[in-house]
Amino acid sequence: TYPLQLAQTLLRLGNNDGDQDKQPSGSNHNREHPQHHQYKNTLDCLIQLYKTNKSFSVWFTGMRAKLLQTVLTAAFTFLTYEQILGAVQTVLAIKARKQQKQFSV
Repeated sequence: TYPLQLAQTLLRLGNNDGDQDKQPSGSNHNREHPQHHQYKNTLDCLIQLYKTNKSFSVWFTGMRAKLLQTVLTAAFTFLTYEQILGAVQTVLAIKARKQQKQFSV
């Protein structure tokens, strides 16, 4: 995903992790995510991600999936538009032929 969306998600996760009393009993949330980070703000989150991974590529980890989603959505929209346009043109052509037959009689 985009860097700001990633930072927002991590900030939200960090805020929710502090609410231990809201988690169900027997939750092993802290054991599943041992690298728990507290971020001060969006910029701090992005800086810590860079320092941890020594690369800017971590900011764009979900970009491939998002681009695939965008391309498939655009293709489906275009396909649907073309199909509907073809159906409307067919209906209008049939209607025009019927009107021509009525006037020629």
